[in-house]
Amino acid sequence: MFHLWKDHTANAEAEAINRRAESWKGDDYLRYQGKYSSEWFWAKILKSVTTDPRVRDAAWNWIEECEWITAELCGAGARFTRSACAAGHKALWHSAFGGLPAREFLAGLDPYLGGIFDRYAHPVAADRSVGVLAPKWRERWGTGEQVAVAGSLLDAHAGAVGCGVRPGVLVKVIGTSAVDMVVERAENILPRDTKELFGMAENSIVPGLVGIEAGQAAFGDVFRWLERIMSWRGNRRGTADGTILPLLNDACMEMPPQRVVALDWFNGRRYPQENGLVKSCIINLDLSVDAPALYQSLVLGVVFGAKRLLEGFVASGIRVEKVLCAGGVAKKSPYVMQTLATVLEREVGISASDEACAKGSAMFAACAAGIYPSLSASQAALGDGVARRYHPDAGRREAYAKLYGEYLLAGDLMNSLTGYQPG
Repeated sequence: MFHLWKDHTANAEAEAINRRAESWKGDDYLRYQGKYSSEWFWAKILKSVTTDPRVRDAAWNWIEECEWITAELCGAGARFTRSACAAGHKALWHSAFGGLPAREFLAGLDPYLGGIFDRYAHPVAADRSVGVLAPKWRERWGTGEQVAVAGSLLDAHAGAVGCGVRPGVLVKVIGTSAVDMVVERAENILPRDTKELFGMAENSIVPGLVGIEAGQAAFGDVFRWLERIMSWRGNRRGTADGTILPLLNDACMEMPPQRVVALDWFNGRRYPQENGLVKSCIINLDLSVDAPALYQSLVLGVVFGAKRLLEGFVASGIRVEKVLCAGGVAKKSPYVMQTLATVLEREVGISASDEACAKGSAMFAACAAGIYPSLSASQAALGDGVARRYHPDAGRREAYAKLYGEYLLAGDLMNSLTGYQPG
Protein backbone atom coordinates (compact mmCIF):
# COMPACT_ATOMS: atom_id res chain seq x y z
CA MET A 1 0.00 0.00 0.00
CA PHE A 2 1.30 3.44 -0.92
CA HIS A 3 0.34 6.86 0.38
CA LEU A 4 0.30 9.69 -2.15
CA TRP A 5 2.77 12.39 -1.08
CA LYS A 6 0.08 15.06 -0.79
CA ASP A 7 -2.25 12.98 1.37
CA HIS A 8 -3.11 15.34 4.23
CA THR A 9 -5.34 12.99 6.21
CA ALA A 10 -2.68 12.61 8.94
CA ASN A 11 -3.01 16.19 10.20
CA ALA A 12 -4.00 15.09 13.71
CA GLU A 13 -1.04 12.72 13.89
CA ALA A 14 1.34 15.43 12.67
CA GLU A 15 0.05 17.74 15.39
CA ALA A 16 0.63 15.02 17.97
CA ILE A 17 4.26 14.81 16.82
CA ASN A 18 4.61 18.58 17.06
CA ARG A 19 3.16 18.68 20.56
CA ARG A 20 5.50 15.94 21.74
CA ALA A 21 8.49 17.70 20.19
CA GLU A 22 7.56 20.96 21.91
CA SER A 23 7.32 19.28 25.32
CA TRP A 24 10.34 17.00 24.86
CA LYS A 25 13.17 17.84 27.27
CA GLY A 26 15.99 16.64 25.02
CA ASP A 27 16.99 17.61 21.48
CA ASP A 28 14.76 19.89 19.43
CA TYR A 29 13.90 17.40 16.70
CA LEU A 30 12.11 20.04 14.64
CA ARG A 31 14.97 22.51 14.41
CA TYR A 32 16.10 21.41 10.95
CA GLN A 33 12.73 20.76 9.30
CA GLY A 34 10.29 22.95 11.15
CA LYS A 35 6.76 21.97 12.09
CA TYR A 36 6.14 18.33 11.24
CA SER A 37 3.89 17.82 8.23
CA SER A 38 1.04 15.40 7.59
CA GLU A 39 2.80 14.60 4.31
CA TRP A 40 5.76 12.99 6.08
CA PHE A 41 6.89 9.57 7.26
CA TRP A 42 5.97 9.23 10.94
CA ALA A 43 2.60 10.98 10.65
CA LYS A 44 1.40 8.71 7.85
CA ILE A 45 2.51 5.58 9.74
CA LEU A 46 0.65 6.72 12.84
CA LYS A 47 -2.48 7.45 10.80
CA SER A 48 -2.39 4.04 9.13
CA VAL A 49 -1.89 1.89 12.22
CA THR A 50 -4.42 3.89 14.23
CA THR A 51 -7.06 3.66 11.53
CA ASP A 52 -6.78 -0.11 10.98
CA PRO A 53 -5.39 -2.46 13.64
CA ARG A 54 -4.87 -5.09 10.94
CA VAL A 55 -2.20 -2.86 9.42
CA ARG A 56 -0.53 -2.52 12.81
CA ASP A 57 -0.42 -6.33 13.14
CA ALA A 58 0.73 -7.03 9.59
CA ALA A 59 3.13 -4.23 8.63
CA TRP A 60 6.66 -5.05 9.74
CA ASN A 61 8.29 -1.97 8.21
CA TRP A 62 7.57 1.20 6.26
CA ILE A 63 9.64 2.70 3.46
CA GLU A 64 9.54 5.51 0.95
CA GLU A 65 8.66 4.62 -2.63
CA CYS A 66 12.14 5.55 -3.85
CA GLU A 67 13.61 3.06 -1.34
CA TRP A 68 11.21 0.35 -2.50
CA ILE A 69 12.18 0.89 -6.15
CA THR A 70 15.90 0.39 -5.53
CA ALA A 71 15.20 -2.84 -3.63
CA GLU A 72 12.92 -4.03 -6.44
CA LEU A 73 15.63 -3.34 -9.00
CA CYS A 74 18.16 -5.30 -6.96
CA GLY A 75 15.80 -8.27 -6.68
CA ALA A 76 14.55 -10.77 -4.12
CA GLY A 77 16.63 -10.92 -0.98
CA ALA A 78 18.01 -7.41 -1.43
CA ARG A 79 18.07 -5.24 1.67
CA PHE A 80 16.05 -2.05 1.68
CA THR A 81 18.52 0.82 1.59
CA ARG A 82 17.32 3.99 3.23
CA SER A 83 17.54 7.24 1.28
CA ALA A 84 19.51 10.06 2.90
CA CYS A 85 17.15 12.50 1.20
CA ALA A 86 13.93 10.95 2.50
CA ALA A 87 15.46 10.22 5.90
CA GLY A 88 16.49 13.82 6.47
CA HIS A 89 13.49 15.65 5.06
CA LYS A 90 10.70 13.26 6.14
CA ALA A 91 11.93 11.06 9.01
CA LEU A 92 13.94 13.77 10.90
CA TRP A 93 17.27 11.96 10.57
CA HIS A 94 20.28 14.17 11.40
CA SER A 95 23.83 13.53 12.60
CA ALA A 96 23.31 16.03 15.42
CA PHE A 97 20.79 13.58 16.90
CA GLY A 98 22.92 10.54 16.14
CA GLY A 99 20.38 9.57 13.50
CA LEU A 100 16.63 9.43 14.06
CA PRO A 101 14.89 11.07 17.00
CA ALA A 102 15.39 9.00 20.16
CA ARG A 103 13.55 5.71 20.36
CA GLU A 104 11.84 6.93 23.52
CA PHE A 105 10.55 9.99 21.70
CA LEU A 106 8.95 7.90 18.94
CA ALA A 107 7.69 5.07 21.16
CA GLY A 108 6.08 7.68 23.40
CA LEU A 109 3.86 8.59 20.48
CA ASP A 110 3.03 4.93 19.87
CA PRO A 111 5.02 1.80 20.84
CA TYR A 112 4.69 0.65 17.23
CA LEU A 113 7.04 3.45 16.14
CA GLY A 114 9.72 2.06 18.42
CA GLY A 115 9.80 -1.06 16.26
CA ILE A 116 10.18 1.02 13.11
CA PHE A 117 13.07 2.83 14.82
CA ASP A 118 14.73 -0.57 15.48
CA ARG A 119 14.45 -1.56 11.82
CA TYR A 120 15.53 1.75 10.30
CA ALA A 121 18.90 1.26 8.60
CA HIS A 122 21.55 3.97 8.23
CA PRO A 123 20.69 5.99 5.10
CA VAL A 124 23.02 6.45 2.13
CA ALA A 125 23.39 9.22 -0.45
CA ALA A 126 22.12 8.66 -3.98
CA ASP A 127 25.57 8.59 -5.61
CA ARG A 128 26.41 5.33 -3.85
CA SER A 129 25.85 1.88 -5.39
CA VAL A 130 23.39 -0.19 -3.34
CA GLY A 131 23.60 -3.34 -5.45
CA VAL A 132 23.39 -4.67 -9.00
CA LEU A 133 20.45 -5.10 -11.34
CA ALA A 134 18.46 -8.28 -10.71
CA PRO A 135 18.30 -11.01 -13.40
CA LYS A 136 14.63 -10.38 -14.29
CA TRP A 137 15.39 -6.76 -15.11
CA ARG A 138 18.59 -7.61 -16.98
CA GLU A 139 16.62 -10.04 -19.13
CA ARG A 140 13.79 -7.59 -19.75
CA TRP A 141 16.12 -4.74 -20.70
CA GLY A 142 18.93 -6.73 -22.31
CA THR A 143 21.73 -5.40 -20.11
CA GLY A 144 24.99 -6.90 -18.90
CA GLU A 145 25.38 -8.67 -15.57
CA GLN A 146 27.12 -5.96 -13.55
CA VAL A 147 24.76 -2.99 -13.81
CA ALA A 148 25.06 -0.83 -10.71
CA VAL A 149 21.90 0.38 -8.95
CA ALA A 150 22.36 3.76 -7.34
CA GLY A 151 20.81 4.89 -4.09
CA SER A 152 17.60 6.87 -4.15
CA LEU A 153 16.23 10.33 -3.48
CA LEU A 154 13.00 12.27 -3.94
CA ASP A 155 12.10 13.16 -7.51
CA ALA A 156 12.28 16.94 -7.20
CA HIS A 157 15.70 16.72 -5.55
CA ALA A 158 16.95 14.66 -8.47
CA GLY A 159 15.51 17.38 -10.69
CA ALA A 160 17.59 19.99 -8.90
CA VAL A 161 20.72 17.99 -9.72
CA GLY A 162 19.56 17.54 -13.32
CA CYS A 163 19.22 21.33 -13.63
CA GLY A 164 22.74 21.93 -12.30
CA VAL A 165 22.16 22.92 -8.68
CA ARG A 166 25.23 24.11 -6.80
CA PRO A 167 25.89 26.68 -4.06
CA GLY A 168 24.29 29.98 -5.07
CA VAL A 169 21.80 28.43 -7.51
CA LEU A 170 18.13 28.11 -6.56
CA VAL A 171 16.30 25.41 -8.51
CA LYS A 172 12.51 25.41 -8.63
CA VAL A 173 10.89 22.20 -9.84
CA ILE A 174 7.37 23.27 -10.76
CA GLY A 175 4.53 20.91 -11.56
CA THR A 176 1.37 20.17 -9.61
CA SER A 177 3.31 21.46 -6.60
CA ALA A 178 6.60 23.35 -6.38
CA VAL A 179 9.83 22.50 -4.60
CA ASP A 180 12.53 25.17 -4.09
CA MET A 181 16.04 23.85 -3.44
CA VAL A 182 19.50 25.21 -2.77
CA VAL A 183 22.64 23.55 -1.44
CA GLU A 184 25.33 24.93 0.84
CA ARG A 185 28.24 23.82 2.96
CA ALA A 186 27.24 23.24 6.56
CA GLU A 187 29.77 25.74 7.89
CA ASN A 188 28.35 28.52 5.70
CA ILE A 189 24.80 28.28 7.02
CA LEU A 190 24.24 30.95 9.61
CA PRO A 191 23.18 29.68 13.07
CA ARG A 192 19.73 31.24 12.92
CA ASP A 193 16.33 29.80 13.70
CA THR A 194 15.16 29.00 10.17
CA LYS A 195 12.77 26.13 10.81
CA GLU A 196 9.70 28.22 9.96
CA LEU A 197 11.22 29.14 6.59
CA PHE A 198 12.70 25.95 5.13
CA GLY A 199 13.97 22.48 5.91
CA MET A 200 17.57 21.26 5.88
CA ALA A 201 18.96 17.74 5.51
CA GLU A 202 22.46 16.34 5.11
CA ASN A 203 23.40 14.79 1.74
CA SER A 204 19.81 15.11 0.57
CA ILE A 205 20.50 16.76 -2.78
CA VAL A 206 24.26 16.91 -3.37
CA PRO A 207 26.36 14.52 -1.25
CA GLY A 208 28.63 16.37 1.12
CA LEU A 209 26.41 19.47 1.18
CA VAL A 210 23.32 20.42 3.13
CA GLY A 211 20.16 20.28 1.04
CA ILE A 212 17.88 23.23 1.80
CA GLU A 213 14.27 22.86 0.73
CA ALA A 214 11.12 24.92 0.78
CA GLY A 215 8.08 24.60 -1.41
CA GLN A 216 4.42 25.10 -2.14
CA ALA A 217 1.90 22.30 -1.74
CA ALA A 218 -0.05 23.55 -4.77
CA PHE A 219 1.17 25.23 -7.95
CA GLY A 220 -0.06 23.70 -11.21
CA ASP A 221 -2.83 22.04 -9.21
CA VAL A 222 -4.33 25.52 -8.74
CA PHE A 223 -4.61 26.10 -12.48
CA ARG A 224 -6.03 22.62 -13.05
CA TRP A 225 -8.66 23.35 -10.39
CA LEU A 226 -9.83 26.42 -12.32
CA GLU A 227 -9.87 24.43 -15.55
CA ARG A 228 -12.04 21.73 -13.94
CA ILE A 229 -14.52 24.33 -12.70
CA MET A 230 -14.78 26.06 -16.06
CA SER A 231 -15.22 22.72 -17.87
CA TRP A 232 -17.93 21.31 -15.61
CA ARG A 233 -20.81 19.73 -17.50
CA GLY A 234 -23.11 18.68 -14.71
CA ASN A 235 -24.19 15.06 -14.65
CA ARG A 236 -22.38 14.34 -17.89
CA ARG A 237 -19.09 14.53 -15.96
CA GLY A 238 -17.36 16.47 -18.69
CA THR A 239 -13.63 17.07 -18.45
CA ALA A 240 -11.33 19.79 -19.71
CA ASP A 241 -10.59 19.57 -23.40
CA GLY A 242 -7.07 20.95 -23.03
CA THR A 243 -7.75 24.35 -24.60
CA ILE A 244 -8.76 26.54 -21.67
CA LEU A 245 -5.41 27.17 -19.97
CA PRO A 246 -3.54 28.07 -23.18
CA LEU A 247 -6.30 30.55 -24.04
CA LEU A 248 -6.12 32.09 -20.57
CA ASN A 249 -2.35 32.35 -20.77
CA ASP A 250 -2.60 34.14 -24.11
CA ALA A 251 -5.24 36.53 -22.78
CA CYS A 252 -3.19 37.40 -19.71
CA MET A 253 0.06 38.08 -21.55
CA GLU A 254 -1.15 41.53 -22.60
CA MET A 255 -3.62 42.21 -19.80
CA PRO A 256 -2.53 44.75 -17.17
CA PRO A 257 -2.49 43.65 -13.52
CA GLN A 258 -5.97 43.54 -11.99
CA ARG A 259 -6.91 43.98 -8.31
CA VAL A 260 -8.01 40.38 -7.70
CA VAL A 261 -5.60 38.54 -5.38
CA ALA A 262 -5.55 34.85 -4.45
CA LEU A 263 -3.62 32.87 -1.86
CA ASP A 264 -1.77 29.77 -3.00
CA TRP A 265 -2.79 27.63 0.00
CA PHE A 266 -5.20 25.32 -1.81
CA ASN A 267 -3.40 22.24 -0.44
CA GLY A 268 -2.45 23.92 2.83
CA ARG A 269 0.85 25.70 3.36
CA ARG A 270 4.17 23.91 3.35
CA TYR A 271 6.63 26.78 3.87
CA PRO A 272 6.94 29.27 5.40
CA GLN A 273 5.15 28.38 8.66
CA GLU A 274 3.81 24.93 7.73
CA ASN A 275 0.08 24.53 8.23
CA GLY A 276 -1.75 21.73 6.49
CA LEU A 277 -5.15 23.01 7.61
CA VAL A 278 -5.02 26.59 6.35
CA LYS A 279 -7.18 27.39 3.32
CA SER A 280 -6.95 29.67 0.32
CA CYS A 281 -9.02 32.72 -0.43
CA ILE A 282 -9.62 35.15 -3.30
CA ILE A 283 -10.19 38.82 -2.53
CA ASN A 284 -11.51 41.84 -4.47
CA LEU A 285 -14.01 39.78 -6.46
CA ASP A 286 -16.93 41.56 -8.11
CA LEU A 287 -19.14 40.97 -11.13
CA SER A 288 -16.68 42.65 -13.49
CA VAL A 289 -14.10 39.88 -12.94
CA ASP A 290 -13.83 37.68 -16.02
CA ALA A 291 -12.02 34.37 -16.54
CA PRO A 292 -8.62 35.88 -17.48
CA ALA A 293 -8.67 38.17 -14.43
CA LEU A 294 -9.49 35.23 -12.17
CA TYR A 295 -6.73 33.16 -13.75
CA GLN A 296 -4.29 36.05 -13.36
CA SER A 297 -5.10 36.17 -9.64
CA LEU A 298 -4.23 32.49 -9.29
CA VAL A 299 -0.96 32.93 -11.18
CA LEU A 300 -0.03 35.87 -8.97
CA GLY A 301 -0.98 33.84 -5.90
CA VAL A 302 1.46 31.02 -6.62
CA VAL A 303 4.17 33.44 -7.78
CA PHE A 304 3.78 35.57 -4.66
CA GLY A 305 4.10 32.37 -2.64
CA ALA A 306 7.38 31.72 -4.45
CA LYS A 307 8.53 35.24 -3.58
CA ARG A 308 7.95 34.59 0.12
CA LEU A 309 10.17 31.51 -0.10
CA LEU A 310 12.96 33.43 -1.83
CA GLU A 311 12.76 36.17 0.79
CA GLY A 312 13.17 33.52 3.48
CA PHE A 313 16.33 32.16 1.89
CA VAL A 314 17.88 35.58 1.45
CA ALA A 315 16.95 36.80 4.95
CA SER A 316 18.68 33.71 6.39
CA GLY A 317 21.93 34.43 4.59
CA ILE A 318 21.51 31.76 1.91
CA ARG A 319 23.20 32.80 -1.33
CA VAL A 320 20.82 32.93 -4.32
CA GLU A 321 22.71 34.18 -7.36
CA LYS A 322 20.71 32.36 -10.04
CA VAL A 323 17.20 30.94 -10.39
CA LEU A 324 16.59 27.90 -12.59
CA CYS A 325 13.25 26.20 -13.20
CA ALA A 326 12.17 22.81 -14.47
CA GLY A 327 8.93 20.87 -14.68
CA GLY A 328 5.73 20.96 -16.70
CA VAL A 329 4.59 24.47 -15.80
CA ALA A 330 8.08 25.88 -16.40
CA LYS A 331 8.09 24.41 -19.90
CA LYS A 332 4.50 25.05 -20.91
CA SER A 333 3.59 28.49 -19.59
CA PRO A 334 5.64 31.49 -20.70
CA TYR A 335 3.12 33.77 -18.97
CA VAL A 336 3.64 32.15 -15.57
CA MET A 337 7.42 32.18 -15.96
CA GLN A 338 7.50 35.80 -17.11
CA THR A 339 5.36 36.76 -14.13
CA LEU A 340 7.71 34.82 -11.85
CA ALA A 341 10.78 36.68 -13.17
CA THR A 342 9.08 40.06 -12.69
CA VAL A 343 7.84 39.32 -9.18
CA LEU A 344 11.16 37.81 -8.04
CA GLU A 345 12.99 40.70 -9.74
CA ARG A 346 15.53 38.20 -11.07
CA GLU A 347 16.37 36.47 -14.31
CA VAL A 348 14.74 33.04 -14.43
CA GLY A 349 16.31 30.31 -16.57
CA ILE A 350 14.37 27.29 -17.85
CA SER A 351 16.20 23.98 -17.97
CA ALA A 352 16.67 22.59 -21.47
CA SER A 353 15.97 19.09 -20.19
CA ASP A 354 12.46 17.79 -20.79
CA GLU A 355 12.93 15.33 -17.92
CA ALA A 356 15.16 17.06 -15.39
CA CYS A 357 14.34 14.56 -12.62
CA ALA A 358 15.26 11.59 -14.83
CA LYS A 359 18.39 13.40 -15.96
CA GLY A 360 19.44 13.97 -12.36
CA SER A 361 18.84 10.31 -11.60
CA ALA A 362 21.09 9.38 -14.52
CA MET A 363 23.80 11.65 -13.13
CA PHE A 364 23.67 9.83 -9.80
CA ALA A 365 23.68 6.46 -11.55
CA ALA A 366 26.76 7.43 -13.56
CA CYS A 367 28.55 8.16 -10.28
CA ALA A 368 27.42 4.91 -8.70
CA ALA A 369 28.70 3.03 -11.75
CA GLY A 370 32.09 4.73 -11.51
CA ILE A 371 31.77 6.51 -14.87
CA TYR A 372 32.42 9.90 -13.27
CA PRO A 373 34.45 10.56 -10.11
CA SER A 374 31.97 13.00 -8.58
CA LEU A 375 28.47 14.30 -8.98
CA SER A 376 29.76 17.69 -10.14
CA ALA A 377 31.72 15.93 -12.91
CA SER A 378 28.60 14.00 -13.88
CA GLN A 379 26.58 17.22 -13.99
CA ALA A 380 29.20 18.91 -16.18
CA ALA A 381 29.23 16.03 -18.65
CA LEU A 382 25.50 15.29 -18.85
CA GLY A 383 23.83 18.65 -18.18
CA ASP A 384 21.59 20.17 -20.85
CA GLY A 385 21.97 23.83 -19.95
CA VAL A 386 19.30 26.52 -20.20
CA ALA A 387 16.74 26.62 -23.00
CA ARG A 388 15.20 30.02 -22.31
CA ARG A 389 15.64 33.00 -20.00
CA TYR A 390 12.99 35.37 -18.68
CA HIS A 391 13.87 38.87 -17.49
CA PRO A 392 11.89 41.14 -15.14
CA ASP A 393 9.37 43.48 -16.76
CA ALA A 394 10.07 46.85 -15.12
CA GLY A 395 6.73 48.19 -16.33
CA ARG A 396 4.78 45.82 -14.07
CA ARG A 397 7.05 45.85 -11.03
CA GLU A 398 5.24 48.60 -9.10
CA ALA A 399 1.77 47.14 -9.67
CA TYR A 400 2.92 43.67 -8.62
CA ALA A 401 4.58 45.08 -5.50
CA LYS A 402 1.28 46.63 -4.42
CA LEU A 403 -0.61 43.39 -5.06
CA TYR A 404 2.04 41.47 -3.13
CA GLY A 405 1.25 43.63 -0.11
CA GLU A 406 -2.41 42.66 -0.44
CA TYR A 407 -1.41 38.99 -0.76
CA LEU A 408 0.43 39.24 2.58
CA LEU A 409 -2.62 40.87 4.20
CA ALA A 410 -4.84 38.10 2.85
CA GLY A 411 -2.45 35.59 4.42
CA ASP A 412 -2.75 37.33 7.79
CA LEU A 413 -6.53 37.17 7.46
CA MET A 414 -6.57 33.44 6.79
CA ASN A 415 -4.14 32.81 9.64
CA SER A 416 -6.48 34.63 12.00
CA LEU A 417 -9.52 32.72 10.76
CA THR A 418 -7.79 29.37 11.39
CA GLY A 419 -6.34 30.45 14.73
CA TYR A 420 -2.75 30.05 13.54
CA GLN A 421 -0.14 32.01 15.47
CA PRO A 422 3.18 32.32 13.54
CA GLY A 423 6.35 31.76 15.54
